[in-house]
Formats: sequence, C-alpha cells, structure tokens
Amino acid sequence: MVQGMDTGESLRQVRVNVLGSVTVSCGDATVAVEPAMVRNLLAVLALNAGRSLPWKEIVGALWGDDSPSTARALVHTYVSRLRAQLRNGSGLDNAVVWDGTGYRLSVPPDSIDLGRFDQLCADARRAESADDVDTALSRYREAFACWRGEIAADLNARIRDLPAATAARQRWVDAVTRYANLCDRTGQATAALDLLRRAAASAPLHEGVHASLMGALTGAGERAAALQTYAGIRERLAEEFGVDPGAELQSLYLGILREDSLEPTVPPPRARRRRPATAILVAVLAVAVVAVGAAAWTGRGGRSAGAAPSPEPAAQADDFTGSALNSGAWGLYERSFPNGSVWSPSMVRVGGGELQILGVGTDPTGAGNMSGGTCWCEHGEIHRYGRWEVRAKFDAGSGYAPEIGLWPDDSDETVDGSVVARFDEPSRASFVPTVVGRQHTQLVGSAVTGEFTSWATYAIEVRPDFVAISVDGRTVLDTRQAQSPLRLPSAPMFLYIQQRAGPSGSAPAANSRTPNQVVAHIDWVKWYP
Repeated sequence: MVQGMDTGESLRQVRVNVLGSVTVSCGDATVAVEPAMVRNLLAVLALNAGRSLPWKEIVGALWGDDSPSTARALVHTYVSRLRAQLRNGSGLDNAVVWDGTGYRLSVPPDSIDLGRFDQLCADARRAESADDVDTALSRYREAFACWRGEIAADLNARIRDLPAATAARQRWVDAVTRYANLCDRTGQATAALDLLRRAAASAPLHEGVHASLMGALTGAGERAAALQTYAGIRERLAEEFGVDPGAELQSLYLGILREDSLEPTVPPPRARRRRPATAILVAVLAVAVVAVGAAAWTGRGGRSAGAAPSPEPAAQADDFTGSALNSGAWGLYERSFPNGSVWSPSMVRVGGGELQILGVGTDPTGAGNMSGGTCWCEHGEIHRYGRWEVRAKFDAGSGYAPEIGLWPDDSDETVDGSVVARFDEPSRASFVPTVVGRQHTQLVGSAVTGEFTSWATYAIEVRPDFVAISVDGRTVLDTRQAQSPLRLPSAPMFLYIQQRAGPSGSAPAANSRTPNQVVAHIDWVKWYP
C-alpha cells in the first residue's frame, strides 16, 4: 500500500485512462503497467468496467482468432502481474477480481476516464431536461476534456475495434451532436465546429453529425465546405447502401443553396466598366434577384433530341465557328484572390465549333486553382428584356460549380437584379430552380433531376411581369406561379457563363475525387427580343 494512504484513499486517488494512451496514476504518481499485453488487458477491463469478462472473451479481445494454445494460462499470468503492479503503485488490493463468472476491474466508475465521461454526459442530459442550458454546455465541455486522443492509442488496433470501444466512440459522437444542438440554440454554433469535424471523420455515415456540421459551417460563413460535406456523405451512402441522404440532410442542403443565392461571390468582371468588381458585388448584395440552379433538364440518355430552340430567327447569336471569341462582343474574367486562386482568360477557348470554359486545380486551399468565365456584354448584347438561350453540357466533377446567368448592366451605377443558373451538385444530376427577388422575396421550384452532362438548351426569359426558366422547351420555373409578389429585374442585363474552381462560393474545396480539369461546353448562344 502507498505510504500514508489507506485503501479508501487509494480508491479515491487512482486514475485509469484509456481515452488516449493507456495509463494509471495515483495522486501525482504514475503507476507503471508493463508489458504491453498487461496494458492491453487493463484496457479491455476498463472499457468493460462494471461487467465481468469470461476468460474466453478476454482471449478473443487480446489475440482474436490467433490465440496461442497457452492463452488461458497467459491470461491468468497477466491478471496476476496487473494486480501486483496496481497494488505496488497505488496500494489497491484485489483491483482485478474474479467473481465466479469472469474478471472485473474493481475501481469506482469515475476512477476511469471513460466512466467520468459517461457520468458528465448524464449530468449534461439532466441539465438539458431541466432547461439549464449553461450547466449542460459546461458538463459537455468537461466530458470532452476526458478524451485525450483515440481509445488505447498506444496499443494494438484490435483493442480499438472491440465492441466496447466502438460503443464508446458512438457515445462520444452522440454527445457532440447534442452539444452542437445546444450551441446552435444559444447562437454559438461555431463553438462546436472543431468537435463536429472530428465526429464526422469518426462517423462518416452518421447523418445527424453531418447535419450539425453543415449547420455550423454555414454559420461560420463556410457554405462551400457545408456543400462539400453533403456531397461527401451522399457519395458514401450511395456506395455503402445505395441510398440517398435523408430528408433532414436534403433540406439543409437545399437551404444552403438558396441562402448562397443571396450572396453572389464573383460577379462577372466588366473590362470596359469603370467600377471595380468589389463595388459591383456590394451593390448586388443589396438588391439581387437571383434564380439559383435553374439550369438543365435532359432526362435520361445521350444528346437530347428535344433541344427546342425558338423557331424564329434570333436577333443576336454566336455559334463559335471561328478559332477565337469575338472580342467585340465578349469580355473575359481576370482576377486574383488571397487564397492563390485566379480567374484566368486562358481558361476560355474556342475550338471544334464550341466555346469551352475550363476549371482547373485540385488544391483544397484553392492555391493555384484556375476558374474561367466570359460575358456576352461588350456592345449591343445588353438588353432590358428578352429571352436568352444557351445550348450547353457540363462535365461532372466535385470541386467545381459551372453557372449560366444574366447580370445587370452597371453603366448607370444601378444594379437591381440578376438571374443565375448554377450547377452545384458534383455529378450534375440535380438542381433546384429558385428566383430570389429584392428584399429577399423568392420562389423555389421543385427539384429537377437528369443527366446534365448531356446537351440541352437552357432558356431564361425576362419580361416586365415575369421571369421564366426552361430546359429543352420544358418550363421548370415561372414567377407567375409565386404565392407572394416578387420584385422582378428591370435593369438591362447581359449573359455570362463561368466555371468556378473551389473553394469559392458554392464551389466546394477539392477532394480526392476532384478531377484535374472540367469543361463547360457551349454549342451556341442566342437572344430574342
């Protein structure tokens, strides 16, 4: 027994830690537990505190299917060594007991860090039930402090795969989710962001955790990362189970897309305009009218036979039959950003009878990534009303977000609306058409699915009393269907087309699946009065 301590005092002072490296201490003194197989035994008993483990279960935990013929005798030897080391280091007699059915670690639950974690979480839940949010948040923070790292981080991976370890990680994930929800209720959503990132990595298929993470990222202004989080779990659920995310995640995803539509992050640069792009952005934020994701309907199959351009001759058109853009009609994006990404004129080219707009780059920080964009905006291509048609198809690829849209002319320092068709979903398999008017009035259409990597004709029509969006002649959104009035665009507008490389606005950061390059292919553009 430790000098100056009785058995009761030793019980109060002993600490067994398995949430991180496996250690034992008594007061300020470290208790040596050696060799590694004895520490493995201690970890197995501590993870299963409160229950007796038959020797066969201990053998399975220590060796799996490769147990030696002397495994039972070795378990008895390890138990004897562990008892002796705990007795010599902490003064505890019979810290490991045999109760007739199995071995059990005989220490108070709160002497084990996992036991303290569970008790603190229980305290937090009781405080939640009593609507004592401050106490609940404090107890959860104390509980998370018990985790110094991965379970039994210094031992064989087999210990971390035990059912008791898996259950402990699940309890931690559930606690993080409850804590994040409390933070969100109190306007502190970003306080849980680091924990949620770790929880999502630990539980890659846990929809509740990913929903909380998406909410916290959105609150932190990281909407691109929130969209990427959704894309990641969507792919994993499809690969593992062949299912889509549940209603909660889908609703969050669509909500982020709609919110993102209120904040156009990269307005089309206008080389011949006096005002800088940042000034244009500020003006647009105040009075934007945006149709988000209204972009494509090709159904299933290859090049669509139903491409339905207007039968009458277009007043203006470009079919890109030359080898370069008509500089008298088209402007190019050129801009640098603090993260090292750029809009580059080199990302826009004409060849093979089509306009090609590229996105290049796989750096998740954006450094060196290049986006391309162009506007049909230089001379007579700016119109207050009319119908703009674009024949296009888009390469799939996460980490990029192509757009087709209308942007208000700013020559008279007035900006009062825009219409954007944006493809945020990485496989280009769905979009939700949305019109957001001034003063945040909006019309949200039903989700449209299809193979948007195939050719289709996209049309945006702007009139004094409505905005309509159609694909291959099929209307997917019409503001005349709105239940409440929308303040529609009235400024002259021009067409722009771009391919954003993330992280930028709705284009998420690159990941392991991001291709080196994607292309938006444009066959022709037309305008009808």
